[in-house]
Amino acid sequence: PPAVALDVLRREVGLLEGSLSRARERLQAVRAERRRQRALVGQTLQMALAGSQGRVRELEEELEGLRQEASDRVGRLEQERDRLLRQVDGRDVDETTGGAGGLAGAGRAPHRHAGPG
Repeated sequence: PPAVALDVLRREVGLLEGSLSRARERLQAVRAERRRQRALVGQTLQMALAGSQGRVRELEEELEGLRQEASDRVGRLEQERDRLLRQVDGRDVDETTGGAGGLAGAGRAPHRHAGPG
């Protein structure tokens, strides 16, 4: 009978509307979860970037410190070299025959003349 068929159709339409409503709710929940996950990924990336930038700054400061130390050490070594060269130059003038200067006598024993004897 048509009344029974109409009731069955109305029930089926009600079930379909309920299914559609639940599907929309699930879709909204999925979309909200995706937005939450995207936000979380964005925050994580920002934190990682900030951490990396901080580490880069630390390494740049460390590098600058090492450069300064190296520069200071080079300066000290150059002063020591100059001091040693002045010392060697002074010995050349005092202990050799002609005061050739420079490194002419460096590393050699002072010149001695064989005397009578």
